[in-house]
Amino acid sequence: MAEVVRVEWPSGNVQELSDQAVDRITEDHRPDRIQPPRPSASLGGAVTLNGLGTGTYQWQFNGVDLAGETKRTLTLTNLQAVQQGAIVSS
Repeated sequence: MAEVVRVEWPSGNVQELSDQAVDRITEDHRPDRIQPPRPSASLGGAVTLNGLGTGTYQWQFNGVDLAGETKRTLTLTNLQAVQQGAIVSS
């Protein structure tokens, strides 16, 4: 059993699947779950991300839950270079 399988999609989105059986092929044909798929913003600027899936949300930054960020939309403000990373909704 693999504890975590990390998928980095061409769009830049990251998906983590937990407790996956080994020696099997898992296919995922879902469209990107975050819009815009490759967000960009200027230093000090802002970006708004929209989750496309249904159900509950927990936004993460570099694999760490963003406390209280459980809505379908996430707005990041005053962006800094040190904050560059992967945003994930799960």
